[in-house]
Amino acid sequence: MKIPRGVGTIRLDGKPQWFYANAPKQYPGDLVVLPKVDGTGYVLEAALPFEAFGFQPKDGQHLLFDLALDNSTDGKSRACQLMWNGIARNSGDRTHWGRGVLGK
Repeated sequence: MKIPRGVGTIRLDGKPQWFYANAPKQYPGDLVVLPKVDGTGYVLEAALPFEAFGFQPKDGQHLLFDLALDNSTDGKSRACQLMWNGIARNSGDRTHWGRGVLGK
């Protein structure tokens, strides 16, 4: 499924939602979610503007990185949160964040 530009989540009311924590403004992004060929899960690919993170990327640059998906029926509280590589305290504790290296 291809989700249109500027959409990170499709809420129950059909409106899109992205959220960049600690960013000076909210930015659009692209998201594609596809089932894995072997049927064991999904692959999520996101294209997010580096401007949203406040730095200029460089080839070979190392980053701490994590991704959270929130499940919420009202958009205010969450029933659960899925983390790519972190823990429940991810927003304040980067100890368990994943590592990434930028490339061309």
